[in-house]
Amino acid sequence: MIGSIAEYRRLLDAALAQGKVYIHLDARVAGVDLPESLVGQKRVPLVLSRRYPQIELDLGDEAIAATLRFKGVPHRCRIPWVALLAILPTAPVPGFDLPSAESPAKQSSAPQLEVLEGEGSGEKRAGRSRLRLVQDDEDEGQ
Repeated sequence: MIGSIAEYRRLLDAALAQGKVYIHLDARVAGVDLPESLVGQKRVPLVLSRRYPQIELDLGDEAIAATLRFKGVPHRCRIPWVALLAILPTAPVPGFDLPSAESPAKQSSAPQLEVLEGEGSGEKRAGRSRLRLVQDDEDEGQ
């Protein structure tokens, strides 16, 4: 189980070292700074990458900060770690056993942050999110 901000940051940093990463966040969480058109949305997907220096990506203690473009207009975004709903690496992340894109994620009634490889979707669950690794069905009972 991944649960601390330090672990979130370590996972995201490792995923970014492999390439582009999609994140989903809850823009209703206090401290989120996005363009006005996205404020208040329950699920906002963003793309992060270290390969574009103009992004000025910073994985801080309290939040992720990045200058992203929305319809060609740059905006300095702030995403508190507690606003994250999902981290979706586009490449395998060494040190993290993530499921394959073909494996369906298990459903849980508890609010949790999903860490998936490949594209994902899902509804925002009520309450504060927790980071978890989604296991394959084959991993049950091990």
